[in-house]
Amino acid sequence: MELGRIGIWTSALDRQPAAVVRRAVAEIEGLGYGALWVGEAVRREAFANASLLLSASTQLVVATGIANIWARDPMAAAAGQRTLSEAWGGRFLLGLGISHDPLVTSRGHRYEQPLETMRAYLDAMDRAFYDAPAPGATDMVRVLAALGPRMLALAAERADGAHPYLVPPEHTHRARQILRATKLLCPEVAVVAEPDPAEARRIARKTPRNLSPAEELLPQPFAAWLRRRRSVRRR
Repeated sequence: MELGRIGIWTSALDRQPAAVVRRAVAEIEGLGYGALWVGEAVRREAFANASLLLSASTQLVVATGIANIWARDPMAAAAGQRTLSEAWGGRFLLGLGISHDPLVTSRGHRYEQPLETMRAYLDAMDRAFYDAPAPGATDMVRVLAALGPRMLALAAERADGAHPYLVPPEHTHRARQILRATKLLCPEVAVVAEPDPAEARRIARKTPRNLSPAEELLPQPFAAWLRRRRSVRRR
């Protein structure tokens, strides 16, 4: 699977009708991006959405960033991954995540023991029976949403790598040390695509305030880092 050096993580396509999405995906692929990452919250269902995006492209890798493990049982997740990986020649990358409390309780579940829950989920996925044409072994790629050291260690042990979300470069350096060189490390890092430095800084300075609710998802050192940066900018 060729992810390329730079991909796009976006939820913007979920707010557009399918016809617009297909045109946008073709344009993204034409611009040379290696992968398109899409999440799952209260918008399109992850596997159905991935099928839509794959059908609109020819070489682009489509990755879930992430598929919420509380949204489907492990057998359904395993079947979904195998179906898309076989159908699209290994262009589907399954990113799995434990999500967080508000999105879990709204589905009628209790958010508890995230590490143990993820480990048990992976065990069940690996045991799942599947009576349909199977993809090649190299076409099956999965990564875990991992921020803290224990989830990163689980990603190194039981997955092909990790997909940390909303992290500074310092986190990527530490995550690589845990994952080792052979594993995928696909961090979502916010960037401002603006050629004018002054305008780029103006836009960037607004961003941490908009992202503040997500601080609860970060390990404390990185949540503190965001708060310190915001404090410095306001002085």
